[in-house]
Amino acid sequence: IVILLTPVIRDWIASRSKQWGQVRFLSDDEIDREQDDVLGIAQQAKEFADTVMAVGAQPGLVFGLDAPWGTGKTSFLNLAEREWAKSESTVVVKFQTLRYASEPDLSGRFIRELCTAIKQQAFAPEFAPAADRYSRMLKGKADVSFLGFKLSLEPSNETIDGLLEDIDAVLKQCKKRLIVVIEDLDRLEPKLINNVLFTVRRTFRLSHAAYILCYDAEMLVVGKEEGGRARDFLEKFI
Repeated sequence: IVILLTPVIRDWIASRSKQWGQVRFLSDDEIDREQDDVLGIAQQAKEFADTVMAVGAQPGLVFGLDAPWGTGKTSFLNLAEREWAKSESTVVVKFQTLRYASEPDLSGRFIRELCTAIKQQAFAPEFAPAADRYSRMLKGKADVSFLGFKLSLEPSNETIDGLLEDIDAVLKQCKKRLIVVIEDLDRLEPKLINNVLFTVRRTFRLSHAAYILCYDAEMLVVGKEEGGRARDFLEKFI
């Protein structure tokens, strides 16, 4: 037992020990533990997380996290997410817009990520087949050739609306609260920003969902006319 535990204890001691040089730099890496908080935002993040959880179930609830680049928005949300994880009644969906910025159908990707998170974090076996079917439909239009004619098949609005109704029913049945976090909104092109906001607006029918949009309002107006429209659209429902 001693021989087996020796490397484990050695690695644990090495991970706990910190060696400081003559010059100490503050790392720019995001944090997810309160003990790593050197900027003193942990308490504020906890209060924010409690506020989101304290609000009752109502559709279309949107929080805006407005702060300049590099001020710790991601770390703030990581600390808040640790508080949400303490409750078994929450499903957290983090949508990183920069990761999918090059995709032609950003709205479809957002809804697919929503379905995936719910399947993983909410126990609802009856929802999995429906989510898979809708996911295939939302992947985009399909081109079909028949007798020399080329037809394009696209998912209809009723398909998306039906999916949202199924999601809402699953959340009510499982008594789950959905928290959707959309990061780096201000790093997108103005047209893509409007696309994401329109998609979020369509999912407001979910009665057990709260949305958190992360952005820098000053960066939204860089795109002049298009950026101004994106900012105006953003202010309509935050």
